[in-house]
Amino acid sequence: MNVRIKFVRKLTRIKAILIKERIELFRNYKLLIIFALFPIVLAISLSLEVSGAWYMIMIMGVILPPIVCMASQISEEREKGVLRGLIFAGLKWHEYIFGMVFTLWILTSLDFCAMATIAKSFTGIELGDYVIFVFLLGEICSLLIGAIIGITSKNQAGVSVMTIIVGMGLVFSAILGTFSTNIHHVTKILYSQILVDAVAANTATYKQLFIVVISIIVAALLFWLAFRRRRSED
Repeated sequence: MNVRIKFVRKLTRIKAILIKERIELFRNYKLLIIFALFPIVLAISLSLEVSGAWYMIMIMGVILPPIVCMASQISEEREKGVLRGLIFAGLKWHEYIFGMVFTLWILTSLDFCAMATIAKSFTGIELGDYVIFVFLLGEICSLLIGAIIGITSKNQAGVSVMTIIVGMGLVFSAILGTFSTNIHHVTKILYSQILVDAVAANTATYKQLFIVVISIIVAALLFWLAFRRRRSED
């Protein structure tokens, strides 16, 4: 009976986070603009026939908006004292991150589907099932990285700096790895490089899927450590 009660309470807390995050997300129109920006840029680049740019825009759309939006949301909740209140209310780290990630993952997935549809309509290229799966997993990894930045940065200014450094670092390292074999030997363990390789070949290997999953697990563990530290400080 006690296990059932705990499970129901856990679901109730997760549901509360989902509802709260959905409300906050649609209030913050700036974040929605960030997500809408990349499909628009992709459509413009394809209409202008910019050679080879479309899949890099898709990569950036899967990496940058999730990191920026998640980091901004968590940082804002920290500054307003919302996160502290949730911690005092007994919220567990996995309940919090699941509610946050799931809500934004739905939005990032819709954003990716829009970009994939636009790319197909202009180029006739239909992404393979494994490629789509890798991208959806990559979005989760980006969201977790954003969560780590949001919970560890001291203020909004720090969040802005870190999201630019980390996000652009992931993007440009993957781009450099595409043009240099030596660099690719190093960046091939990054999920951003795997996204580039997968969309360029329009397929993904089990090894690449495994690396992305491991990246998600590592990012989740790092968030857990950061959450514990934040809880002890508060």
